[in-house]
Amino acid sequence: MLPEIKTAYQGGRLMLLLGAGASDKSHDSNDLEMPMGNGLAKELADLVNWNYNGELLSNVYSAINAVDSARMHTYFRGRLTNTKPSV
Repeated sequence: MLPEIKTAYQGGRLMLLLGAGASDKSHDSNDLEMPMGNGLAKELADLVNWNYNGELLSNVYSAINAVDSARMHTYFRGRLTNTKPSV
């Protein structure tokens, strides 16, 4: 395990993002459907008022993390906390 991941885990600051549709049809605390990869990439781009042109989630995440990680992590905390699984 990478030391920075272990430190984040031990400090309660680790956020796990699952892939392959693990959250498909799940809902957030406001009962909005959870986004899949492209949807999440678009939401993140919208967060910082960037045009989204189908870029990979990993690229959008990295670009935003480089310029405004605090805002992005606040977004994740609000959007991805207290989710409800699909039925």
